[in-house]
Amino acid sequence: MNEKQLESLIHHVLLEEAEELHIQSFEDAGVFTSDKGLVINTKDELEFQITIVKTT
Repeated sequence: MNEKQLESLIHHVLLEEAEELHIQSFEDAGVFTSDKGLVINTKDELEFQITIVKTT
């Protein structure tokens, strides 16, 4: 599994558990980084980021 696949898996799991979240990949959200990750926005306008970095 690579970083993109893990990003997709986490995205789908979060959506299944909490449909009220708005979730975008870093790429889709325009986050300026080469890392993979997700931007999560809640109904009460809080924003969180999950960064996925492969360790060696």
